[in-house]
Amino acid sequence: MNKTKKDRRQRLARFLFPNFPDAAMAPPQLKVTILSFYAILATSIAALPTTLIRDVSAGNKGMIVSQVIYTVLLLGGLFFLWAGGSLRQVRICFGLAVAMLIAGLIASAGGARGLGLFYVIAGYPVLYHVLGLSGGVAVPLIVAVGIYIRSRFGSFPAQSLLNDPDLLTSFFIVIDISTILGVFSVVYQHSIVRSLYVAAYIDELTGLASCRKMNQAL
Repeated sequence: MNKTKKDRRQRLARFLFPNFPDAAMAPPQLKVTILSFYAILATSIAALPTTLIRDVSAGNKGMIVSQVIYTVLLLGGLFFLWAGGSLRQVRICFGLAVAMLIAGLIASAGGARGLGLFYVIAGYPVLYHVLGLSGGVAVPLIVAVGIYIRSRFGSFPAQSLLNDPDLLTSFFIVIDISTILGVFSVVYQHSIVRSLYVAAYIDELTGLASCRKMNQAL
């Protein structure tokens, strides 16, 4: 009986946390990456009804379409995750989902109240695990440049807090600081993870893969 339960738990663990052949990372880092996928998906699904109701009442059709496509792409990433084929496919789906959400938020100047981008900003530290170094660095920069360009056109939604010049200035200060900290966080995480990977899997004398890495590959 205990063995049967243990086998079921192991099968469930392998299903939820598949071992992707193309994942050039240590097993603990891969688990953190997959947990990040689940965290983003769970929070997005939980927030979707409220944000959709708010955007429908405000008549923000662009954000409605953006959020629907965002959710569909996240579910596509979940499908590839459970299929266990390629980590690259999962990252492409999640990357496209994030890009779609950011595009919608920038086009609508942060939504009805102008605060929608703060949801993305809060997730900057997690982006490294989801999108890798390049994607994690690119997102804060794209958000900053995109919202600066969007602000030049004005025409913020009637209820947007960005219609207040003082709040708009404070908003851009937050954007600037969060961009710097977001990029720094991603680069720093990458350097730490890389140093741990080298220490664990690269032989210090030869520069070749260590016994642990060879055993893991076999």
